Amino acid sequence: MAKTHRVSPEEPSRAADRLTDELEAVDQELWDAFSHASMSWGAGYGKRRITRRMSSGAWVSLLAALCLTTFSTGVPLTLIDPTRELGIALVAGSIFACAAFLGQVWTVQYQRESTLKNQLFGAEQQQQLHDLLKERDRLIGQLNRLTEQDEGLSD
Repeated sequence: MAKTHRVSPEEPSRAADRLTDELEAVDQELWDAFSHASMSWGAGYGKRRITRRMSSGAWVSLLAALCLTTFSTGVPLTLIDPTRELGIALVAGSIFACAAFLGQVWTVQYQRESTLKNQLFGAEQQQQLHDLLKERDRLIGQLNRLTEQDEGLSD
C-alpha cells in the first residue's frame, strides 16, 4: 500500500519561497551576464588599457555632465573681456564635440543592448506577433465571408 503524504499548509508556502529565492538568484545571474556581455567598453594605448562597464543610460549621463561642465566653464569666460572669444569658443566647440562623440557612443551602446535583448527575448515577441497575425487573418476571413454573403443576398 502506498504511503500518503499529507501536505501541510506551510509546506507549499516554503516551497514557493524556495522557488522564489531560486528565481531571484537566476534573474540576478541573467542580468549580470547581460551586463557583462552588452556593457563592456575599453580603450587602450600601448600596454595601458582601461575597461569599464557602462549602459546606454550611463553614457547619456556622462554626455549631460560633460556638456553642463563645459558650458558652465565657458559662460564665465564670456563675461571677462580679454577671454570673451575663448569663452564663446569653449562653450560652442566643447558642447558640439561632446555631443557628437558621446551621441555616437550612446547609439552603439543602445544597439548592443537592443541586439542582445532581441536575441534573448525575441522568440517570445515573435510568437506573440505571429499569434496576432493569425488572429488578424481569421478576422479578415470572417469579414470577407460576411461581405460575400451580404453581396449574395443583395443580388
